[in-house]
Amino acid sequence: MLGQHHVAFYRGYLEGVELARPADRYLEAGLDLRLAGATVAWIEAELARGVRRLSTRQAAGIQALSRSTRALAMSLCNLARQPLVGQMLALREAASE
Repeated sequence: MLGQHHVAFYRGYLEGVELARPADRYLEAGLDLRLAGATVAWIEAELARGVRRLSTRQAAGIQALSRSTRALAMSLCNLARQPLVGQMLALREAASE
């Protein structure tokens, strides 16, 4: 499950910060760049999965979600609308097909 530390780490990655810096600060693995790279791939997969789930839940009605889940869902929607993240998700979707 994605935590705040994962989001903070991924934000640093998206901003182009040298991967070792956010990895050392936010991940338990610290400066292990191999694990940091694997974590980036895992976060991207989790975000893509969350956006797919969210799209089906929106069709069913977001009111059924708890307040905290709704806030996370809205954050995922907002993140998916960002040009860089939207492009990344589209590329990831195309690669998985």
